[in-house]
Amino acid sequence: MKRIALGFLVCLVPAGSVLIARDLPDVNRQQLIDELEKMEHSRKQKWELEIKKVIAEIAGAAQSPAAAVKLYQDAVRATQFAGADQESDKYKAWKKQQEENLGDPDFKTGLQFRFRYLTMVLQLSAGEDEEKMFSELERYVKDLLANDALMGTKKGGARVGGRGAQRAWGGGFGADDPVVQMYRLEPYLKGAKGWPQAPAAVDAMVDGVLMPKYREKKDAKLMAFWDERIERQRLRVDDAGLEMGKDRFETEELPRLLWNRAQDYQSLDEPNRAISEMMALIRQNPGHPDFEKWIGELKALLQRGAGQ
Repeated sequence: MKRIALGFLVCLVPAGSVLIARDLPDVNRQQLIDELEKMEHSRKQKWELEIKKVIAEIAGAAQSPAAAVKLYQDAVRATQFAGADQESDKYKAWKKQQEENLGDPDFKTGLQFRFRYLTMVLQLSAGEDEEKMFSELERYVKDLLANDALMGTKKGGARVGGRGAQRAWGGGFGADDPVVQMYRLEPYLKGAKGWPQAPAAVDAMVDGVLMPKYREKKDAKLMAFWDERIERQRLRVDDAGLEMGKDRFETEELPRLLWNRAQDYQSLDEPNRAISEMMALIRQNPGHPDFEKWIGELKALLQRGAGQ
């Protein structure tokens, strides 16, 4: 029947006629632009209010172990159990499974660090002053490195904590993170350019955020961070307990780290110290895989200086 009706309508159009589509009357373009900008401004204001509230809640959760665990549990319940109440059988079963973690002081402290770092990332994304956030990150890194349990480092030859604790609190802020899901934060995490998305990624924080600023400011902290970085790597290798790994660290990784450290003396306006340490490393490591590369880099540095 539809085909017949359509054919009937076509027959009503005289041969040689053209159906012309008529546009709507002219629109007031400037009026529409003004309306769009008004809506855009209103949405931005609403977002700023919302994100400030979220940041305050997450920052509050970082203040105490109990508050950190509560936010974590609330987020899991809201996202994985469809907001089920505390007495839900499935939710109670999950809590039973997580009993060891939820009662572990290291896990609770790790959640505090996690929410503390998430707060900084969100503040930076929301337009907070970069210099202020740089200082916050310095304190965060210092506090985290001082926590042997979370970093999985040794103290007096005894192992404190472990990698399991680090995996539990230090993973990235991905789409599957319950707090990110609950607050719908994923689009707002991208504004912290250069900052790693994982609260345990200390080396990435140091290499990608702190050290570049120290180079720019010619800050002597640069060398202190190099020394800490080398010591952290040494501890990781020792902790693994593999002789092959230790040998490779001493003969390949350590000289490479020391070479990069020596180069950074140029950032502190100490080119002669840089040259001396680089030359010493070449003399001490003739069998290193980077030997020829190092010679080329040092020769280029010496030639630049000779031409001045």
